[in-house]
Amino acid sequence: MDIGKSEYIFSFLISISMIALSVKLFIDAITSLISNNKLEYSIYLVIVCIITIIIKILLFIYTNRLNKKYNNILLQANSKDHFNDCIVTTFTLISVLVSSIGIYWVDGLVGLGISIWICYCRYKNIYRKLQCTYGCIY
Repeated sequence: MDIGKSEYIFSFLISISMIALSVKLFIDAITSLISNNKLEYSIYLVIVCIITIIIKILLFIYTNRLNKKYNNILLQANSKDHFNDCIVTTFTLISVLVSSIGIYWVDGLVGLGISIWICYCRYKNIYRKLQCTYGCIY
């Protein structure tokens, strides 16, 4: 197996594991909505979200530049992951801030949205990798 094929396989495995994680997150979000769980507001959580967003934006820029330079699918996937992490963390921050004013159901709703987003992005990734792999084989 050449290096190109191993990149597709590892990218595929990462996508499968992320889909499994998104299913677990989906179940937890539904459970949170049904049981009306309350998210505890913490200024530390807000700070961590803001720092994470900044770091993920910088990592996205860095890996995106590397991907343009080397045209590597693992760098491309990593770059997209950092971008998606920015989106996810931004919505997490919104849910934390909204919970601080007593609207707790937003956290479960954000969890549902995040899980669907992750699953959708990973499905697209798998589909593209399978198309390329089969296209390269035949």
